[in-house]
Amino acid sequence: METKVSKYNRLRFFTPEDDLIDELLVYTENSFFRKNKKFEYQNLEDEPQVATWGRYIEEAKSIGVFRTLKKYLVQFQFPIQENISQSESYKNATLKGISTTNMPLATGLILQEPNKLKLSLYPSLAGKIPVIIADNRFDFKAIVRSLTYRNEPKPMSDSMGAAMIQGLNNWNRLREALRSAPQKAVLANKALYQDRMIVLSRIPYSNVSAKAMNLPEEDWLDKSLSIRLEHECAHYFTLRHFGKMTNNMHDEIIADYMGICSVLPQFNAQWFLRFIGLDQYPMLRKDGRIKNYLGNPPISEKAFKLLQIIVKQAAENIERFDRKLGKSVDDQDRRCRMISLCNLNLTEMASNDGFNLLCEAYNTFQAKMRYAKGNS
Repeated sequence: METKVSKYNRLRFFTPEDDLIDELLVYTENSFFRKNKKFEYQNLEDEPQVATWGRYIEEAKSIGVFRTLKKYLVQFQFPIQENISQSESYKNATLKGISTTNMPLATGLILQEPNKLKLSLYPSLAGKIPVIIADNRFDFKAIVRSLTYRNEPKPMSDSMGAAMIQGLNNWNRLREALRSAPQKAVLANKALYQDRMIVLSRIPYSNVSAKAMNLPEEDWLDKSLSIRLEHECAHYFTLRHFGKMTNNMHDEIIADYMGICSVLPQFNAQWFLRFIGLDQYPMLRKDGRIKNYLGNPPISEKAFKLLQIIVKQAAENIERFDRKLGKSVDDQDRRCRMISLCNLNLTEMASNDGFNLLCEAYNTFQAKMRYAKGNS
């Protein structure tokens, strides 16, 4: 594990300015592996929500996906409407679980193509997770606004094609849990009544056109959907194993790595750089996605310039690392690669020895996993 001195020295390779180094030390702090905390990988069981969502999927085969979701997700029983979240009806339904039967406001979520919604349980590396796919762009935005923005018509970026929903109170699951356990015990275990799910839209990934990717339109849309799904599943992995999913380029390079490797035999650094707007480095595209991950409060313009260099070099080292390992052979191998990326911070990955550090981390975790598997 890096010391503060070694982190400082790595950043000094990129700039002699102490103020910028201090700023980037904060931004590049590894939120997954903190200080000397040791990570022991565990095979996680599916979350409690999975059994319930499995029943929803079966029910949807009879009555349709939208009718099923509307039945169990109370947010779907309200339209997207300005200030609706401040109404007593909405608060009573979403916060208290009161039936919407006699609520005039509960006119239902409006979708353009409700019959085209898809619902499944996807077997991610962190366990199964519910996935809702809306090919219709209007419908995707309506669903995300409903589940994320409390049915408020908040603006959404045209390039946004996926959302990780978490902490969503499912009153159906809560009532079921209360039938078999005391209220205090149930409320103390949020996994018993709060849902996590992924919502996807079938649009070009990172708003990059099929022409720019030199791919046929339908092929690129299919690949974009796969990349988005594995990208969000990577966030789900870090949430379950480390309790973290942050608005940071460390998270994004890991998630895009998993997404790209789901549609290509190996990680392609140029694809990643195109997705974040650095494919013509040192020029940054105006719509570059990297601008969305500058921290809170955002890093300075000077620090942002250095971050672009760091991210580019990290991507190139990750490509070398991935090519050395070859095509992924199984889920254990994929998990090990991902944990290796989580183990190093951005400056470690971008350093001159970043390739070697990634290989060392991978070998260490592979050995640990083999040992754990042999003693299980």
